[in-house]
Amino acid sequence: VVQVVQGLGLSSWQPAFLIITLLYFYSHYFFASGAAHIGAMYTAFLSVAIGCGTPPLAAALLLGQLSNVMGCLTTYGIGSAPPYFGAGYVAQDKWYTLALQ
Repeated sequence: VVQVVQGLGLSSWQPAFLIITLLYFYSHYFFASGAAHIGAMYTAFLSVAIGCGTPPLAAALLLGQLSNVMGCLTTYGIGSAPPYFGAGYVAQDKWYTLALQ
C-alpha cells in the first residue's frame, strides 16, 4: 500500500499524509460503529502514514484526533449520539450547525 501511495508522484510525505487522513476520516461513514472503524483502520492507516515518511507521533495524534471528531459530526457517528438526538436534547439542524463550527 505504501508503494501505491508513494507511486502517486507526491514529492514529500505531507501530500501523502493529507490523502491518508482524508481517506481515514471519510471512510468512517462505511462502518456501523466508531469502534469498528478505529479497530479496523487506525493501525493500518498509521502504518501507511509512517511508511510514507510522516513523523510517527504526528500521525498517531492526528489520526487519534480524527477518530474522536468523527463521532460528533452526525447524529449516528458514535454510540452515545442517538440517545441525545432521539430524546430531543439537540435538534438535528442545531447538531449539524455545531458540528461545522
